[in-house]
Amino acid sequence: MKKLIAFILLTLPLFGLLFLNNNSFNLSKMEGITKACFITKKHVDIGEVVETASYNYVYVSPSQIEIAREKIEAEGIVVYFEGIDFNSLKNQLKMIVFSEEEIEGKKVICGFSPLLKEEIRLDNKKVNVQICIENESIIAGFPLILTGF
Repeated sequence: MKKLIAFILLTLPLFGLLFLNNNSFNLSKMEGITKACFITKKHVDIGEVVETASYNYVYVSPSQIEIAREKIEAEGIVVYFEGIDFNSLKNQLKMIVFSEEEIEGKKVICGFSPLLKEEIRLDNKKVNVQICIENESIIAGFPLILTGF
């Protein structure tokens, strides 16, 4: 019986890590964020809103990101970074890279982060991060960059 209790006590934290709630990932704590854009079909009263016929693009400062995540039903989130390199961003996201390509002089990378719950299927793989790198600027889309780059 003591062995069973010891086994349960030792494995319980591991199960907690395996089933970690993805909402615990705090996007606003990432390094180098200059702004974020939430893409939604609904009207919202936060940040700077650019309305189009199809979507509302809601731009917020880094300090407003977590509030926006709670209030906005987003189709996607696009985050703009400065002063950070790709490897640092990749490590923060624990990202697995699936593809890299050059588009109009910009490096575009697609992959998967276990820290994020939203995902799409692309070439039969789960994808939830798309990154565009141009000079010192990085744009990351979750699950894809929906604002253009």
